[in-house]
Amino acid sequence: MLCTSAPGKKKAKIQVKKGELFLRRYLTMLYIMGYDEIEILFDGKARIERLRERLEELLGYALMDQGEHHVSIRNVAAPMEEESEAMQRRAFTILTNMAKELPDAWQGNDKDALARIAELEPLMDKLTNFCKRVINKVSSAERSHATYSFIILDHLEKMSDQFCHLASHLKDAKVTQRPELRSIMASLGELVAQLERLYFHMDKKALPGFKEKRKQLVAAIEKEFEHCRPKEARILAYCSALAELVMDTELLLVFL
Repeated sequence: MLCTSAPGKKKAKIQVKKGELFLRRYLTMLYIMGYDEIEILFDGKARIERLRERLEELLGYALMDQGEHHVSIRNVAAPMEEESEAMQRRAFTILTNMAKELPDAWQGNDKDALARIAELEPLMDKLTNFCKRVINKVSSAERSHATYSFIILDHLEKMSDQFCHLASHLKDAKVTQRPELRSIMASLGELVAQLERLYFHMDKKALPGFKEKRKQLVAAIEKEFEHCRPKEARILAYCSALAELVMDTELLLVFL
């Protein structure tokens, strides 16, 4: 893979060997890294079906040229990069809504609502990848702040993955609705909502209370693990992973 940079524009050229398994992953990586033009050269006939699917997930990227042995991709939405903060707010809002709607959807046995939550993963990936891309295009003077923002976005993406998996499990598995489990999920929703408020309007005085609520949540999860059934254990595993991601994100807020 050959990568070059020009003032304000980064270009990459990829030589794809027959049977290359990671092309879509490379494309996402270059997108996040801030590349504006990508040329893909194939040893054999160009294979673009799966590339088209990935391009739909990468805001601003478009297929500009296609030949028998090559494909050219270009960023056609540079002005959208000015909307990074709006995209971050949208990602946080979607995550908060997922977290708060999940326990009610489960309690109401609303499988359609659970399915809608489970289907939000691609949208969250699209938003967080776009924001990561913009961060990688900022000046070095802002690099310290940008690094922490990048990691937080990565945590948001992982949290959305966990909520989607949890929603899918709750939709398909027959799990007895115990108040303790719903309370744990509701507490997660409250923490994610508070995390969103702290990210955009930091209040260091609120951090001790946030930390205490998180510790109480972890203790409740550990208590339920002691006597849970197998299908409940999976729910608790998702909640435990989410609690850890909330903690990791909380620890980064003070650096912003």
